[in-house]
Amino acid sequence: MAVLAEGEAYCFYMVRLKTILIFFLCLHFCLAYSQTSDAAQPSDDKPLIKSQSHPTDSRGETVYEGQGVTQKDQPVVPGVFAKPSAINFPNPKYPKSLKKNRVDADVTVEGIISQKGDFIDATVVDAVAPEIAKSVLDAVAGYKFRPATLDGKPIAVLTRVVIHFRIR
Repeated sequence: MAVLAEGEAYCFYMVRLKTILIFFLCLHFCLAYSQTSDAAQPSDDKPLIKSQSHPTDSRGETVYEGQGVTQKDQPVVPGVFAKPSAINFPNPKYPKSLKKNRVDADVTVEGIISQKGDFIDATVVDAVAPEIAKSVLDAVAGYKFRPATLDGKPIAVLTRVVIHFRIR
């Protein structure tokens, strides 16, 4: 086994340290670049388009959504998109029929987060009992969001929310 002199060992470790440092700097810049290039995409990594199924909401605001597989021919809206964030999520009342039978349920609701952050035009997507649907719609009427923005201006976005009914 060869023994390195003190000066040779120092040079050997300095070269290794520089190599590791260069590797981490490259990794840092690659990660930073990928984060900035993704900033213009909606949260689900789909380009933003004007909604074909909900072109406007009940308040007359233009509605946007993430481009789906069947919407590849729709023009993408340019700009920097910031997704909405939740402010207030009141819990739905647990329906007596579920409580009595000790049943858990997940209910999907589609609606629009308006420019003011209200959850409007909500519809239950799943086939559920009427009392479950009523409980869900009553709860989502009280949802409040910080609205999505496109280039810093609030916009209305079509979204889906899953309500979980769990026995505690």
